[in-house]
Amino acid sequence: MKHIFLAGAAAIALSFGAIGTANAALLNIQPGVAYTTPAINDVIPGVDGFIGGALQATQNVTLTYEFIGFEAGFTDEFYVDDVLAFVNNLATMGDTVASSAAAGQLLDFHFIADTLGANGGPFLKENEVTNDNNPVGYFLGVVGGGPGDTMGDAIYIALDDSGAALDDNHDDLVVIVRATAVDVPEPATLAVLGTGLIGLGLLARRRRK
Repeated sequence: MKHIFLAGAAAIALSFGAIGTANAALLNIQPGVAYTTPAINDVIPGVDGFIGGALQATQNVTLTYEFIGFEAGFTDEFYVDDVLAFVNNLATMGDTVASSAAAGQLLDFHFIADTLGANGGPFLKENEVTNDNNPVGYFLGVVGGGPGDTMGDAIYIALDDSGAALDDNHDDLVVIVRATAVDVPEPATLAVLGTGLIGLGLLARRRRK
């Protein structure tokens, strides 16, 4: 009887431990063209990353998008889940918007720039793998990362609106998105939990007898 109790308790402990386990890297940049923001970037100078990539969740996550700054003479907008989140010249540093994404899903955001840029805009850039590399594309970089890094829990998303100066420095609207894991039991974890509960059930049955 004692062995059954111990086995059941151990199985339950293991299962709850597994449920709480999460991978460190919650967001993955599907690389475009490697790029380092230049010293003339007024918000995130010298940050390594990619232009023309896409941003994907590696597991179920909650997301917090934070506005961290801009340098632009034009009005640029940032949308999350097709809802306007930030306008560069109206937002306040530290403003946040919440969202979520499932494992393997591309994060749902896009920019709209109110300017006639290199592509003859106005333009709309969706977060899709098919984004091409051009001056009006957005930049993705791992916060605290280095050259070639594609995985992290916090990612810079920065727009260059290809406006009047054509400086291509990606600081016209800059956001950080931070991810937090949503713990969902996997089938194997549920099986272990079930084994533990069966063990405790057998113990209770024997006690009744």
